[in-house]
Amino acid sequence: MEGTDKHEWSNILLEYLPSGVIFEICKHLTWQDIFHISQTCRRFNQLCDKATIWLQLKSLDFSKCMIPLDFKVLDVVKRCPQIEFLKLTNVVSSENARKFREEETTPADRFLLEVLRHCPSLYTMDLSMVELTDNSVNAICTKCEQLRSFTLIDNDFISNEGIVNLLSYLPLLSQLHIIRCTNVIPMIKHKDEGKVLALKDIRIESCELFKANVSTLLKSCVQLEHLCLIDNIVLQGFPNSIPNTEKSGMNTLKTLKLYSQPDMREVNFEKMEQLESLKVKQCPHLLHVNMWAPKLHCFQIAKCENLKSVNFYDVRLTEINLSGCENLAEIGVDSPVLKSIDISDCKSLTAHQFLIGINIKSCVDYINMGGCNKMNSAEIDNIIQEVYILAY
Repeated sequence: MEGTDKHEWSNILLEYLPSGVIFEICKHLTWQDIFHISQTCRRFNQLCDKATIWLQLKSLDFSKCMIPLDFKVLDVVKRCPQIEFLKLTNVVSSENARKFREEETTPADRFLLEVLRHCPSLYTMDLSMVELTDNSVNAICTKCEQLRSFTLIDNDFISNEGIVNLLSYLPLLSQLHIIRCTNVIPMIKHKDEGKVLALKDIRIESCELFKANVSTLLKSCVQLEHLCLIDNIVLQGFPNSIPNTEKSGMNTLKTLKLYSQPDMREVNFEKMEQLESLKVKQCPHLLHVNMWAPKLHCFQIAKCENLKSVNFYDVRLTEINLSGCENLAEIGVDSPVLKSIDISDCKSLTAHQFLIGINIKSCVDYINMGGCNKMNSAEIDNIIQEVYILAY
């Protein structure tokens, strides 16, 4: 801008802002952003070299580093002793590659221990590192007693015993995610018999999981609110044998997600008093869904082509979508607020079964029956007459 003097520029250029304002802006930046702005001019380089900026950082995420070398990651960590969130992904070791025995620490173990020495205030830890072992778990238990959330991804060496120790020695842990960990068949419980866990949010993905494992999980996590199970081979059903009088996660669970369960055959719940949302996807061998859940208001199902029966007792569903369930022959929904029903391409469902299955029809204003081959035009007309209100 020709004719503009330095004083006018100082009103619009970030470089001329007071140091206090720049420090305040940096509170909202990532560590990568701070490194980038430090390279723009001499003043920013000097400001970003001050400890004040780094001391106020609460989160370090190294997952977007192209080559996260351990000594460079550690250099950043040492600058930020107040961080509460740490995410490490495939950190590259500067140590010479060597074989190690199971009882020895790996380079990844030694790196993580050094990191933890400089992070006394961690609340959330997200680790995607293949070579971490139970030695790292022991270090976390010792150094991170205040940890609330722990995620472990793509690990080959941490064992069931390591997970149990983690849960037993971190009393404040409320969120646990275990994803693609080949050496773990998750036993979610306290090491001391009779003690329960504070976990409220659990995700287990791509791990072997048996019905007994889920039952143990529910009995141990008496405050459980959110459970997500994805791609767990050999899991054939969700346990329903826990007595209603026994305190368990069955009494507190609010959301349940069952995705890509190749061996699951049924989902049966006698009583789920707090369940609000059930989502089931890509369970090709699922045959039956039956539950009593007075607070259930969200049900989603997709790619469960062999499903034969769905029964919901005393629920609060406003809509139900069973489109594409070609083998569905039985439906039962007891909801006083049901408005929308999609049974398109349910080729095995008869009009009679549909009418006796929808107990309360007074609020229904939408029905999609396209592709229901077992219903003729007269039967469809009869369904329309049975419904109190029907809007097209």
